[in-house]
Amino acid sequence: MKKFYSFVLVAVAILSATSCQKELVNGNLNDASEKFTVTAFASTDAKTVLEGNVSYWTPGDKITVFNAAGQPVAFSTAITEKAPSAKFTNNAEFSVPAELLAVYPDRSGVQVYENGVVTNFSVASTQTAVAGSYDPTVAAAVGTPKSEGSTDLVFNNIHCLVKFTVGGETAPSSVKLINDGGKKIAGSYKYDVVNNAVINEGDASEITLDGPFEVGKTYYITAIPNSEAATLTLQFDGEGVKTTEEVTLAPNKIYNLGTLGKQEALGGITNVNELMAFAAAVNTGADLSRWTDENGEIKLLADVDLTGKTWVPIGNACIDRTGALQTGSAPAFTGIFNGDGHKVTGLTYTPDGTTLPTCSTLGFFGALSGATVKNLTVEVAKIYTECPALEFSLGGIAGAACNESTILNCTVLAANDQAMIASKQTVEGTVRNNLGGIVGLVGASTVDGCVNNCPVRVQNSVNTHNGGNAYQLGGIFGYCQGASFAKNCTNNAELGGMVGDEFWGDAPRMGGIVATENSKLIIENCTNNGNVLSTVSGTSDKSSRTAGILAYAGSTNTTIKGCVNNGDVCFIREFANGTDYVACVSGIFGQAGNPVTIENCENYGAILADTWFSCAFSADGSGDNPTMGIILSRPNTKVVTVKNCKAGGKIGPYSAADEVVTIDADNFAMYMFGDTAKRRAKIVSEGNTFATK
Repeated sequence: MKKFYSFVLVAVAILSATSCQKELVNGNLNDASEKFTVTAFASTDAKTVLEGNVSYWTPGDKITVFNAAGQPVAFSTAITEKAPSAKFTNNAEFSVPAELLAVYPDRSGVQVYENGVVTNFSVASTQTAVAGSYDPTVAAAVGTPKSEGSTDLVFNNIHCLVKFTVGGETAPSSVKLINDGGKKIAGSYKYDVVNNAVINEGDASEITLDGPFEVGKTYYITAIPNSEAATLTLQFDGEGVKTTEEVTLAPNKIYNLGTLGKQEALGGITNVNELMAFAAAVNTGADLSRWTDENGEIKLLADVDLTGKTWVPIGNACIDRTGALQTGSAPAFTGIFNGDGHKVTGLTYTPDGTTLPTCSTLGFFGALSGATVKNLTVEVAKIYTECPALEFSLGGIAGAACNESTILNCTVLAANDQAMIASKQTVEGTVRNNLGGIVGLVGASTVDGCVNNCPVRVQNSVNTHNGGNAYQLGGIFGYCQGASFAKNCTNNAELGGMVGDEFWGDAPRMGGIVATENSKLIIENCTNNGNVLSTVSGTSDKSSRTAGILAYAGSTNTTIKGCVNNGDVCFIREFANGTDYVACVSGIFGQAGNPVTIENCENYGAILADTWFSCAFSADGSGDNPTMGIILSRPNTKVVTVKNCKAGGKIGPYSAADEVVTIDADNFAMYMFGDTAKRRAKIVSEGNTFATK
């Protein structure tokens, strides 16, 4: 005959107003001083209320107790009024385990206890506000024996709570808690009984607490614990009003954010937490007035270090390949950000390319639309994505800029010799990706007075296309769509080149200042001091355009004026002759798809490529397809005006140093331009001379 057991379980009720205050001293939610009683078999949906000095059990409460087979059994209480302790019973047969374990609230229909782990706990991403307490449907606690062999259970919370009091004059209609680092604070989790540890499997990094709220009342948000330190932002009706220093969300703890209302205007950003909160506000479309000064600018008031922070670009909108802000996309940054001469250091942004949406904008800022970013220095540790076949734009200051945005007097630095702005394509696909030291894609905007000191690289052996439908890589920006300007800018960094023993210059268009323009572009008074080292892997039908200033111009009214190239421009590919491959390599300009004017420009760098072996230069320009040139490699069939330019440096093969020609007063005219005699006839050459630096 089966035996029935009857026993008494005494368990502490969780959470009280006193314990919340006590947390400020010892960090515990409960002091384990009050207990509740349970007979035989316990049950579901227990509610704890923060009231007085103890937590109260109420009529109808239930908990789960696991039997000897590890099966969850629901126990219920017969109390008729609230009490700090309660007796829980179950009327069915119950096999008593060697060590009792109970769970609150009851989830006996889904809970599993196996190998020392209880599964299927859950914290909802939307909770209901309860003044002085928290949503009872999301509370969770585990009861274990007070002492070995005891049937008295002491319950401890396995979730954590974030506490705040509503201040100000007007209560919000909703409050949102955001883990700024993207760590999960809502969803499912497990509890490891043996190690007293929460196993976080959550699926949301935000929790919404729905009102109504009252000014002066205190509220709690239940969250999944996490072993990694995080910063938290609390938003009232979408406005970020509180950001914490780094905290670790530990089980059975309350984090008191204090009294919060609409905070007084800061007039700028003074620390990393305010910067993270500002970024979150932009990306959620929230009000930015807290950070805006009397001049309407968001000003950086101190240097900010992002080392160790999980960064999300400011303004995560899509700016598509036409240079336009995509309708219905996430918010772009549209204001004025003034770095005021300060630095943002330690920027690391390495998103998983398999989870990025196409048309992503990646950098310190993501997307700028009608915005101004000025007087800012960003030190890059690494901006990198290993990317499948999707389109994106990536840069040190911003991923993309459109609608007459301006990036003014900004500098990008490399944090160390491993720093780079880079991408690697690992999945086959024909896509355009834009990389720049300052900004990846420019749509009808201006970059003025900017300096790039961080290497820009790409590794790409699977994108089998060429031209404007593959990687565009520039020292200042990669791609231009819409009437734009690059003025008074300098690139000092290597483009392409080697990382260890791997080559990272696999871009069909690479320019020291700009890779490709597809609309009117003026490049004025810009200097490239970095070596430009490119190649193209894969099929032989691809082509390369590589230049010290601009690699390719696809539209009319393009002007390159007052620009200087001091870097070596190299196309690196080993083959006996270049007849199967078009590699246009030059000091100033690669190839014209439409009329271009080059004026008052100078080259002092070496122009090196093994396509030299298939070039037949001649004094009268009658040679066979020499697609290399000190100033211009290929006018194609368009009129290119070159006037008052200075040609210096060297030209020749990459792999045979003894055949490299030094430019002098006698030969500069021969090597100044590439292409056939027929195409050279389209060049209008005026006042050009030889020069040494």
